[in-house]
This record gives sequence, C-alpha cells and structure tokens, in this order.
Amino acid sequence: MLDNGNSFKIENYIFEYESEFNYCINVTDIKSILEDGKIKEYKKPITLLNVLIDSNGNLISITRQRELIRKKDSIFNLTTGIEDANRKPITEFEKDAIELISQVKKWEVKKYKKTGINVPYLRHIWVSYDLKTNKWSYEL
Repeated sequence: MLDNGNSFKIENYIFEYESEFNYCINVTDIKSILEDGKIKEYKKPITLLNVLIDSNGNLISITRQRELIRKKDSIFNLTTGIEDANRKPITEFEKDAIELISQVKKWEVKKYKKTGINVPYLRHIWVSYDLKTNKWSYEL
C-alpha cells in the first residue's frame, strides 16, 4: 500500500458511508417522480436499491441491493465498481421502482472535505408501494 501511495487518486473509487465527506441528497425531487408511478397489485412492494452517482452528481446506474457485486481495488481494498449479479429474477415491482428512480438524473456532488475533490458514490434508497393507498414512497 505504501509503495503505491503516490498513485492513489481518491476520485477513482466509489464511496458510501465514510466520514470526512459531505452528506449528499438528491437534487431532483423524488416525491414528484413517484407520484407518476404505476398503480398495480404488487406481491412484495418494497425494495432496497443502490444508486451509483458520478463525481459530477449524475446518475450512472441503479442496482438491487440483494444482488450487488462490488469490484475492489487489490491494493487499497476500495470499491472501484458495482454491478447486479442477476442471480435472482427481477420482480415487476423492482422493474417499476428502478424505472422511477432512474428519472432522478441529478444528485448533489459528494466531496472530500479536506481537499474539495469530487468523488463518485453509492446511495441506498428504500422504495415501497402502499397497496391500501396506492402511493409510492421512498426513504434515503
């Protein structure tokens, strides 16, 4: 790790809960997007999604938490990429939830507080649908 310290670039890694970074929220209003969600009888109307945001605050991808595969750097053991394992079939609810959340294109930029360098990050969102009220909701 010390031999490669000079080649370390913080912007090449994906961050989640680490300290020393600002807490990021969505710039686009998720609530207004969910109002246009489909009204259906879903079997399991709740899912946890991973939203990957680039260093400029733009949406890169959305994956399911239960199918998340992290690619790690062999030297610093930090996340360099994520993907969906696709081991379990995606449910109709998950498809609709991903479709809705993918409309949230712009997110706040995550920065390392000491240097001000923008970094990509992973955000987790619980998306649910209330079968009684026919309303979509989310929790960050």
